[in-house]
Order: sequence, then structure tokens, then C-alpha cells
Amino acid sequence: LLILSSLEDFAQDGVTYRELKAGLKYDDGLLFSNLKALQEMGYVKASKVKTENMEMTAYTLTSEGKDELKSVKDWLEKFANMEGE
Repeated sequence: LLILSSLEDFAQDGVTYRELKAGLKYDDGLLFSNLKALQEMGYVKASKVKTENMEMTAYTLTSEGKDELKSVKDWLEKFANMEGE
């Protein structure tokens, strides 16, 4: 959820693995395995970009990922509202 919501902030430009790792402070194994799982589910797309004369991988949120993130946020909002009743 945290990865999806972080990717949502970058819209179409995407974000590199290095930037995600720095922002989320996840170790390599955790971040890589979660990104791979999110790609397999169709929520995240990886593409090669050239930055600072280096080829890197950029990650973006797919439309399916956006839909899933919205569903989870809606559910969490409903759940939070039920707690106050």
C-alpha cells in the first residue's frame, strides 16, 4: 500500500528504484520483492530510462494499480468512519 501510494505521487513520470528506496527506507530485498509482486499483479509497470548517463528502471502506477489503491483508500475511509460510530 505504501509503495502504491508513493508511486501515485509521481504520476506519469515514474520514479527510479533508487528514489523509491531513499523515500521509503526499505531494504533492497523487501523493496525488490514487493515491486516484483506488484508488477505480477498488474499494479506497477517497470520501464528503462536513461538518467545521468546510466540506464535505470523507473516504476509507474498502472490504471489497475490506481483503481486498487482507490478501492483500498475508500475501504479504509469507511472503516475509519465505522470506528467513530
